[in-house]
Amino acid sequence: MRDPLARLLSEYRYRVTRHSTQNPASGCLAFSEELRLELDWNEEFHGTFDEWFDLVLERYSEDPRVCDNHIRPQIDFIGPDMKVFLFERGVQKVYRWIDKVTDTQEIFTPLDRNESRKFDIEISSETELKIKRLYAEDYSLISILKNMPGDYQQIDSSYTQFRADNWRKTKRTA
Repeated sequence: MRDPLARLLSEYRYRVTRHSTQNPASGCLAFSEELRLELDWNEEFHGTFDEWFDLVLERYSEDPRVCDNHIRPQIDFIGPDMKVFLFERGVQKVYRWIDKVTDTQEIFTPLDRNESRKFDIEISSETELKIKRLYAEDYSLISILKNMPGDYQQIDSSYTQFRADNWRKTKRTA
């Protein structure tokens, strides 16, 4: 799992990088600064980060797979008896676990990286609140996992059952 805000900002930077050579004038994208970027496959968007987020949030409500599932909360992919690695602890831990489980030797292979240009992004407090609401369960689980030792954490069925029960209650009242 990855910090939802970092993941979202990374997706935005990636879409800017894929579409143009344009960078924020100061190395930091201001609230009101507009950029042209790839919205989704073969679609273009021109506007601010906040406008982009509102649009992808609207599209997410219609199809949770929008932007190749990069908008979708990661909690949606968590199932019973799953091992969860925290991105911030490094992907090498995932590789070591795979090597151990498959009883194979570590082999260095360069990652196929989708490099994005680096720039800071200012976010309005309103958008930040929307992000915290959308990813509340991600933040909650990450908070729990950060306090647990080890390279990965085992998600047991009681957690996923608790989540499923709460989801059903939310759906009934929504």
